[in-house]
Amino acid sequence: DSKDKVFLQVLIYDESIRDLYENTGKKYSDFQKSKLKDSTPVYDKLIFIPYKSIGDFELNCSLSDVIRKYNISNNVIPKVKNIIEINNFVLRFDNEKLTEVTIFNDKKVELAIYYNEMDITSKKGFAELLSQNDVIERTKSKYLFKELGLVVDKDLSEFRFFEQSLLKFWANLHRPITSW
Repeated sequence: DSKDKVFLQVLIYDESIRDLYENTGKKYSDFQKSKLKDSTPVYDKLIFIPYKSIGDFELNCSLSDVIRKYNISNNVIPKVKNIIEINNFVLRFDNEKLTEVTIFNDKKVELAIYYNEMDITSKKGFAELLSQNDVIERTKSKYLFKELGLVVDKDLSEFRFFEQSLLKFWANLHRPITSW
């Protein structure tokens, strides 16, 4: 009420967006990054260990551990297969265990993925990876690196890191990708 100089409205907001309202110089786009990205130690540089981890995502860790670690609201209905999509990451869970991490390497968020000290998201690093490993063309647009547990789109737009149990599905060239 302006006459009585009484404030008639209260704004309640989450602590994670406090800076947005207190105007400390950050841009709104800074707040669109989920806790997932903030919690990945250096989310613009991820280290890949075949069949084990990508960044700090450990393959075979539980769905509940991932939800707790990244403060992802538990809106995933438990079933045999669960998918969580956050920013450029898609996490696939089979029987409540993380079995695949897909990273979309778009132009807005540049991610460098390192394997044996080479950036496999760069054309040079990817060419080196191709020359050092046996590769199967999974489709006309994908390369499968069986020894690494890795599938990469030829245009480097998508990287899939998978757990050992999915290798038989990726290696079966006659089985559609969407059938498992």
